[in-house]
Amino acid sequence: MSEDHKHVASLDPNEVQQRSSRSVSKPKMKFMLIREMMTKNTLIHNFSITNKKSATLNRQILSTALFKLNIF
Repeated sequence: MSEDHKHVASLDPNEVQQRSSRSVSKPKMKFMLIREMMTKNTLIHNFSITNKKSATLNRQILSTALFKLNIF
C-alpha cells in the first residue's frame, strides 16, 4: 500500500465533508440557497415547468446527437 492510499484511508469522513463544503464559492452558495427557498415557496409551479422544458430540450439534443453519430 502506497503512502497516498494510507492517507486516503485515514481521512475522517467529517473532515472530508468540511473540505467539500468549503470548496463551494460564496456566490454559488448564495445562489443555491435562493434557489432552494424559491422552490420551497410559491415558485414551485414555475420551477417544475422550467425543469420539464429543459428535460425535453436535453432529450432532443441527445437524440439529435445520437442520430448524427449513427450516420457517420
